[in-house]
Amino acid sequence: MKLQKKLVITYLLIALIPLSIVVLLSYTNMRQALLSEQQISLEAIANLKVKSIQDYFFGISEEIKGYQDNLEIKSSLLTVGSLVAGNGTLAYEQIKGSFDKETQKTKDRRAEIDNIFFVNPSGKITYSSKEGIKGQMIGELFPLFGQFAFERGKEDVYFTDIYVDPRDNNFDFLLSAPIYAADKTFAGVLFFEVNAQKLYSVILSIEGLGQTGEVLLVKRIAAEGQETNEFQAYPYDATGSVVLFLNPLRFAPKAAFKQELRFGDPIGLPAQEAAQGRSGSGVTLDYQGKKVMAVWRYLPEKNWGLVAKINLDELLLPAHRVIEAVLFFTLVAVILIFIISWVLSRTISAPILELAEITKKISQGDLKVKFSEKLTSTRGEIGTLAKGFAVMTANLRELYQNLEKKVKERTKKLEQSETELKKALNDAERLNKLMVGRELDMVKLKEELAKYKNKS
Repeated sequence: MKLQKKLVITYLLIALIPLSIVVLLSYTNMRQALLSEQQISLEAIANLKVKSIQDYFFGISEEIKGYQDNLEIKSSLLTVGSLVAGNGTLAYEQIKGSFDKETQKTKDRRAEIDNIFFVNPSGKITYSSKEGIKGQMIGELFPLFGQFAFERGKEDVYFTDIYVDPRDNNFDFLLSAPIYAADKTFAGVLFFEVNAQKLYSVILSIEGLGQTGEVLLVKRIAAEGQETNEFQAYPYDATGSVVLFLNPLRFAPKAAFKQELRFGDPIGLPAQEAAQGRSGSGVTLDYQGKKVMAVWRYLPEKNWGLVAKINLDELLLPAHRVIEAVLFFTLVAVILIFIISWVLSRTISAPILELAEITKKISQGDLKVKFSEKLTSTRGEIGTLAKGFAVMTANLRELYQNLEKKVKERTKKLEQSETELKKALNDAERLNKLMVGRELDMVKLKEELAKYKNKS
């Protein structure tokens, strides 16, 4: 890998590693801050909803208690009840008309009260602000829960579970309370039939819940709801295996009394927790299988669970947008860093590469290589190194030239010496030949002398 590429990669890593850590830590901290903030907000909303529900039931129970404490109203109720057999008489109509005005005032104050009726000790309806039900037995009008509400109403203020009224398909509940005569004897039970829409309006308020948040009420029931005389009622069952949704949902207006979950399902965990009497909060899966931040509360007086939730995607949207912006600027920064690192690496690597090329030529014996003025004028250590190499190369070149000159001179001298030596050798060889010839002549002479002596 070339030096320039190595430098570019090094610069990018040096810049990107801390930048990535900063981005990751920023996102993590922002995510945690958003979750904590939303959890606090949802807890406040859930607690406010619980209080609003409690205040709602307290307010409407105060209405019926007002009837209990009003002597004139109690007297009218008792008189109407005693004259029921004489329905149509002038006395009955006068008293009923007077009492109708009182009940109308109550209904004007609390528009959700559909009907006010009075049941005598035997369970017979002796007065009703609506026509058509007077004279019926309470257990016949409301087969599943009417008699029970009557019995509980003899003791204290009692609220029934919400049920589906087949006459108008509304979600209603009954409120019952005992009425006592002036002598403290039991006179009967007063009933309010209340439309749950006002209660739902309290629950369905989405203020502070963004685009995906909602609040829902749930209750633990048996495996199947009960249906009697067209009334659908789903009483609480402490051992039940089903979680029933009690209110219309923001994105499923017809979910009330139709949407169900079973305990152990992998979704709807906050609803399951609340229906089992637990309170808590956290990131979990809702009934749609979506990840949500949820807070759940239990209302023991109603055996209801309340869940306030908001989708995690919406909750973390600000963090995602910030991260998107940060990633965009990070991309821009990476491009700028790449360009800057490329320029810097080129600035650094170009003289080094040029110096490396010169060094290669020198190592191959080319001492005539030239150092560019740009290279030797480079600032910093690289310029100093280049100047040092230039001086060293010049010295080597001079040294080589001097050495070459001396070699030539020595070679010349050697050649002269060789010529003289060859001449001396030739002379010696000639002398040697001459000496050998004389010796041969002497030997021959000696031989001749010897022969001559022998002859003598």
